Amino acid sequence: MVVLASLPMNVEASLRRIHVARLTLNYEKSLQARYDLNADLKEVMREKTKLKFKYTLFLDTFPAIQRAELEGDAEVESPVFSSVTELVNLDQGLFTELVIEIYRKNYDTLYLILDTLGLDIPSPWLIKDVHLIGGRPV
Repeated sequence: MVVLASLPMNVEASLRRIHVARLTLNYEKSLQARYDLNADLKEVMREKTKLKFKYTLFLDTFPAIQRAELEGDAEVESPVFSSVTELVNLDQGLFTELVIEIYRKNYDTLYLILDTLGLDIPSPWLIKDVHLIGGRPV
C-alpha cells in the first residue's frame, strides 16, 4: 500500500503496450532534455472505494528528442473514492501522485527498453506534475 496525499491508497497497474520513438536523428547526448508526463485515463468501473481505468501515459521530451507511450490497466482502492467519484474531479495533487505511482510501477520496463535502444532514460523521481489530456480512445 502506498500513502498518497496523506491518504492510504492501493495502486495496481499492468502494462499492455509500450511504444518508444526517437524524434530526431541528430541528437547530442549532452543536451539536457526536460520530460513532460501527460495522462489519458478512461474509467472502466467504479464501486465503493475502488476505481478501475485504462491509462495511456505520454512521456515527451523538450526539445522533441524522444517520446514514450505506455498503455495499460489500473485499479485504485482508497477511501477517497466513492461510487460517485470521477477521475476528472480529483484534486490535482492527488491526481498527479496517482499517475506518478502508475509511472513508477512501469519504470523498470521503460528503463530496459530505453536503455536497449540507446535512448535517454528519465529518472523515476524527477516528475513533479502531470497533466490530464484527452487522447485517442483506448
